[in-house]
Amino acid sequence: MPEKRKIVRRPRAERTQEIRRAAREAFAAHGYAGAVMADIAHAAGVAEGTIYKLFENKRALLDSVMTDWYATLTDGLQHQLRGIDDPAQKLRYVIWYHLTTIRTEPALCRVYFHEIRAQQDYRDSAMFKLNQDYTSYTVEVLREGVAAGVFRDDVPLPIVRDTIFGGLEHYAWQFLAGAKTLDIEHTTEQFWRLIVAGISADNGAPERMDRQLAPLVERLEAVAGRLERQPQGRGQ
Repeated sequence: MPEKRKIVRRPRAERTQEIRRAAREAFAAHGYAGAVMADIAHAAGVAEGTIYKLFENKRALLDSVMTDWYATLTDGLQHQLRGIDDPAQKLRYVIWYHLTTIRTEPALCRVYFHEIRAQQDYRDSAMFKLNQDYTSYTVEVLREGVAAGVFRDDVPLPIVRDTIFGGLEHYAWQFLAGAKTLDIEHTTEQFWRLIVAGISADNGAPERMDRQLAPLVERLEAVAGRLERQPQGRGQ
């Protein structure tokens, strides 16, 4: 008689990791609505029922995938900022890091911006808390700059934070929509100079940079105007 084939059951942690990997690829390729659980199970090498034993439903699987991704981003940002002393250069790195994330993970960024953040319960979700953790490092950098006398002490830091991330995401939307490329170095430099010109403790800095930044301000205003005229759902 032929020898009976032995079925090896993979450890739970390994199966969970493979499911998350397959789901991440599916969500990135097809979005939340287009991702099919049966296809995710096949790609992960498990039965579809196994997914539901480990995750309550597709939304729970998406939340798990995005939570892992966001936590990794936050850890990476925190680690790199530790190696930079100058608050102004830390701020530059924050901008560069966020743009790099958008360019290297455009599909997941689209899922987050337009599917996770659009959920009615977003502000009560774990993803909202992770976003707060991620952006809180920018506020810490700004506070450090104020304490060091590099940035003004009369600037509302949460508004500066929102200006940075909101501005970068608006600027990058045409890239995410496949309509243009994204020059990280050039865009980082211009955004960084724009923000520093507004919050620098050096009273002469804004005036010296004003002429150089005027074309960027005009482009940002044009982008913002186009986004405001778009139907709801395509922006934030």
